[in-house]
Formats: sequence, structure tokens, C-alpha cells
Amino acid sequence: MSLIHRIVLPCVMGGALGITMLGCSGKSKAPPSISSFSPMQGPIGSYVYILGSGFSNATGVTIGGVACPSFQIPSDSEVNANVPGNASSGVIVVSTGAGSSTTNASFFIVPGITSLLDVTNGSALTMNPGEVVTITGSGFIGATAPLIFYGPSGSSAVSTPQPTYTVVNANQITTTVPASITPGAGYIIQVTVPGPSSNTPPTNTCSSPSFTIQ
Repeated sequence: MSLIHRIVLPCVMGGALGITMLGCSGKSKAPPSISSFSPMQGPIGSYVYILGSGFSNATGVTIGGVACPSFQIPSDSEVNANVPGNASSGVIVVSTGAGSSTTNASFFIVPGITSLLDVTNGSALTMNPGEVVTITGSGFIGATAPLIFYGPSGSSAVSTPQPTYTVVNANQITTTVPASITPGAGYIIQVTVPGPSSNTPPTNTCSSPSFTIQ
């Protein structure tokens, strides 16, 4: 009687004879690859849809270097990421255990103003010339001078530029009320940030809640 023995050897790749032993798949996980994303711009809290391959085991997504608070993986070829509240405009990076992939183009954070505060008098509704104002919102990185204090004066609009201000971070700007501003109700502050070249015009302007200049 002859006996046939089946011997199972540990997985050994790339032997001298180029033989792959039993139990080896011969394949390793490919790194992710981003082919496109949409939309090209959006406000914080919105979603960006990223297409490509190798996303099944995604461990993180960043926009402008800031980690997205949440993301979904509908398939190996798609990741849906939530735009983080403190993000700045920049490239998108999807990471997995096998590596990472970066978009060629940047995602643009559409700026927005949520609130104002006159630091001097503690009010969000009334301000005086020369007082310090904090502007809170999102997407402020790259804001271009000047800010505009825009409001009515009788039947004519008043547009008062304020070229001096500080972009503290993506969510905050500090400035002062222009000394030359005309008192009145219904003022707003406008902040302008350069947008993608695909925009016409290539800028985005956001406006604050209204307030009164005393």
C-alpha cells in the first residue's frame, strides 16, 4: 500500500524558484486612488463625494489638512465626507492602511458669517466707531482686504471699507468699526475670500447679521 501525505507549508512569497506556497494569495492591498470629487466647493457641514478606488478600508479623510468628523464608505469606489467646522480650503486626502491619495485640485470652503460681537460694549446689535468687533463664522482663511461695513444712510447706501483686520483662524476675524462711519441702522459687514478659478467671478462674499451704528 502506498501512502500519500499532504504537506501544508507556511506562506512563503518570492522564493528562489518564484513559487508561491499554499495559503498565499499573491496579492497585497493596493493604496487608494482618487479620480474625482464633487462638488468643488461648499460650506462647513456639507458633504463632498469622492470617487476612485481602494476606499474599502479607509481610516481617515482630511480637507485642507483638517480631519473630517465623519465619513461613509458606500463602496470601494466612493467615500462621502462631512466638511469639518474648522476646515480651510485645500486638497482632500483619503488614507487607508495601504497608503493615501491626494486630490489634484482643492476643495473650496464657502465663507459664512454666523455672528458678530462688539467686544467693547458686549453687544451684537449696536456698535460705535473705533470699537473692536469679533466676526465669527467659517472659511475666512485667505480673506482679502478690505472688509466692507455696508448700510443705509437716508435713501443712499453707505459703503465704508475697513482695510485693517486680523484673520485669527478659519472661524474668526477681529477688526474695529471705522472711525469715519455714518451712524444708522441696518448695517452689515461683508467678508470676501478668493474662490476657485472656475467661479465667475472667482470670489465668494458673505454677509453678517444686521446691526446699528450709534
